[in-house]
Amino acid sequence: MLSRHRGSRANFLKERLAGLTPATKLVWFWIREFPGPYSKRSLAEALGVSEMTATRALKTLIERGLLEVTEAPRGRIPGSYRALP
Repeated sequence: MLSRHRGSRANFLKERLAGLTPATKLVWFWIREFPGPYSKRSLAEALGVSEMTATRALKTLIERGLLEVTEAPRGRIPGSYRALP
């Protein structure tokens, strides 16, 4: 019974993340595992991607409803994000 639940969760995630670039998926998984404040630069450095890639990934995830901004970035103050299922 538990394995079937995990399978349905995996299928749900697969459907929700379908069509996203690998870098965008990486950003989503990273924020899911390590929620909190991130500047685009710190996120890019942590994941080994460019700052532009991190920026695009955040924008895409927010637009698709996969990421919630819990505190918007302000100037040099990083924003906080939470991954949504």
